Amino acid sequence: MPKTVYGLKNLLTLLTRLENRGLQNAGDEWWDEVLLNPAEPTSTVHHCQSPVLRSLDEAKRCMAALKEVQDHLGKRIRFLRKKCLPLILEDGIKALPDEILAQIFEAGYDVSLGWTFTRAVSQVSHHFRQVSLCTPLLWTRLSSHYFPDQVACFLSRSGHKGLEISTLHYDSNKKLRRFLQNLQPHSDRWTTLRHFDKKAEDTMRYIGCKDLPCMKSLHHHCNIYCPPSELPSLFYGISRVLSPRPIIHSRLTSFEFVADFRRDHFVDLSPLGNALNNMRNLKHLSVTLIGCSYNKTGRTKIRGLHSVPIDTLHVNITGRTSSPLLHSLYQHLSCLLPSIAHVTLADIRDIQTGERLFHLCTGDETKLIFPYGSVINITDLGVDYRFWTTTEVPLLTLLVKNCKIAHTINFEVRGMSFISRSIAEDDWKYFSALRHLRFTRCDSLTEWELTALVTNLIRSAEHGKGLQSLEVFDCRGISEECLLDLSDEVGSKLTWKL
Repeated sequence: MPKTVYGLKNLLTLLTRLENRGLQNAGDEWWDEVLLNPAEPTSTVHHCQSPVLRSLDEAKRCMAALKEVQDHLGKRIRFLRKKCLPLILEDGIKALPDEILAQIFEAGYDVSLGWTFTRAVSQVSHHFRQVSLCTPLLWTRLSSHYFPDQVACFLSRSGHKGLEISTLHYDSNKKLRRFLQNLQPHSDRWTTLRHFDKKAEDTMRYIGCKDLPCMKSLHHHCNIYCPPSELPSLFYGISRVLSPRPIIHSRLTSFEFVADFRRDHFVDLSPLGNALNNMRNLKHLSVTLIGCSYNKTGRTKIRGLHSVPIDTLHVNITGRTSSPLLHSLYQHLSCLLPSIAHVTLADIRDIQTGERLFHLCTGDETKLIFPYGSVINITDLGVDYRFWTTTEVPLLTLLVKNCKIAHTINFEVRGMSFISRSIAEDDWKYFSALRHLRFTRCDSLTEWELTALVTNLIRSAEHGKGLQSLEVFDCRGISEECLLDLSDEVGSKLTWKL
């Protein structure tokens, strides 16, 4: 039996008035032309009530009917999409020229890892396989766990494209040596070297792999389960001068450094600093420290503050990474001026680290703030906020006061405050460069903070200044009613989802 949609008659009447009069302001009198139907169970008013109450009841009934119709229509659309999608894809793909299909494959390959994507598209159909075999880029990733015939097959299909080499997952030094020896004749095509560590470096020197003229991206992975006596050799391996050097730092445009210490090993980052000083063409840098402690054994000359522009900087801090090591890292990175800075914090439980997550103390007792960049992204994947003291300056205020070039800030942090209740009127001037602000799963964000941001950075801002977009997604401390009220004030500049 068909389900009755209560309020549908009221909705149809409203839509008729909309057709005749057009969409007008919510306060106009024509919204009060209500037609009650007391027989419907959702009716809660009587004819004797005031027109305003009758109008409110009518609007609620229309909204309830609209929502129910919308839900059913959404189900219908999803059903039809599922039915149509295979037909649309089949017709569209058949009509695509092979050159366009190859470009689609290349785009998918660029955002994937390993050769899983290559294997997937080459096994869809005979047509897909022929196109993939004629697309050299799909065959340029080579890993040390490949069999020799697989390596030869990839090399034959890769044409003259640059090669991405990974030394991860090798079973033995002998297998790694055979893998690198097979690739050595093509070393002039190596553009990326992943999971480069001490064993890989020693093997390359052993077989005489002396020059990599096209190397642009290096992933240096320090996953140490070795005696501490081997650490200096490992760390200086990325910055020491070899004759000839297997890695020419000045050519690198991308560098990823991972230090994973599970047995209380100590880290000296001065070799990393020396290596960064030699990377004159660096555009993308990623540094990951996992449970590391600090040990200073060397000295590094650090270039001028924010004097080296790069495109992206990723910093990932995990576990019980010590506060002195964090300070040392910030010092070595303080010369950089990234367009986009990403900071990810995970499982931070050390009390000193918690208090100094974003502080860089200089020698003259002043404090600088890290990160620094035009776009700042801060993600919290687990921080013990008992160690974030109440005397700390709220995070958003801290950033805008100390990073005057930041025009976009994105937060995904659960336990920090963003602005102070006692913020002075004059302090809002520090927010003048900010244009885009996003809060995602920021459970500690309060309604008064959000209201203050809207009032001072959107509603009171001059045309073309202030926040151009404010996004709030899945923040538990913000109610739907608050968001609806603010949306009525600032319109499309506020985007939200609960």
